[in-house]
Amino acid sequence: MIYDHLCANCGPICLDASMSDYLELTEEFGEDEKGNPLIPCPECDQLCPRDFSNHLPAAIVKGGYKYTYNKNYRAGAEEEWLRNEVSNSRRINKRGGSGDKRPYSNYYIKDPEAAGFTRVDEATAKSRAEQHKSISSPHQQTVDQARKK
Repeated sequence: MIYDHLCANCGPICLDASMSDYLELTEEFGEDEKGNPLIPCPECDQLCPRDFSNHLPAAIVKGGYKYTYNKNYRAGAEEEWLRNEVSNSRRINKRGGSGDKRPYSNYYIKDPEAAGFTRVDEATAKSRAEQHKSISSPHQQTVDQARKK
């Protein structure tokens, strides 16, 4: 595996070592104040901390691929997730029947109070509805204007 370190005098160092050899080196030379492992520079013998600035920390397998988390990977993963969600929704809607009938439309809570709902009187319900309307109306107007465009 290849490990990146940075020497203050000589610049970047790429150390090609097995994991066990690398662990022996880090145990022998210790860590800096931030917890980064130190190795000696082959040119000036100064202790050099591990450097994570070139790429995200990942193992580079000799002769293999470098698996790192980057923007292209994230975009592909999000696109795949979105496609799966759309296909799952279509499958559920097909199972549920026509367009106006959804799979959870027949769901009924037998005991709402056991589920965490509490009964309120009509005046409290109306005041809460008015309060919600006053809070959400500017946002609803913005959404409605965006839909008209």
